[in-house]
Amino acid sequence: MQRLSTLVKNTPANIQAASKKVRVAHFNEKGVNLVKMDGRDVWEVEYKTSGTGESHTCTVKFFGPAIKQEALVWVSCDCEDFRYRLEYALTMKNSSDRLYSTFRPPLKTNPKNLTRLCKHLLKITGLIPQAQNYLRAGG
Repeated sequence: MQRLSTLVKNTPANIQAASKKVRVAHFNEKGVNLVKMDGRDVWEVEYKTSGTGESHTCTVKFFGPAIKQEALVWVSCDCEDFRYRLEYALTMKNSSDRLYSTFRPPLKTNPKNLTRLCKHLLKITGLIPQAQNYLRAGG
């Protein structure tokens, strides 16, 4: 499993720049929830984002007692970058699951199976303080 801080650090500058144009529409219907998985606390955070007009669903699951940058995470986004470049590599590291892709190695788009975030997931990592405030307010 990968740490969120590692995935953020691995995300190239061009994706980081593109993430600035992404707008966060709202928490998805799941919002922020604490669940138990294998006896561990897992914080599920789900947002809707849009960048070029298309809406995308982004999910980050934080494994541990808090939503923070150093947490081990599971991530998913329904955008093409995630589907065709990242889902396979992240699934191999137990930081995602096969949800959107055909689940073949991305030989052309990510032949080294590098792990990082798409621009939508990167954008919502900047909202960690907002999610923490939402929880403190009883969200």
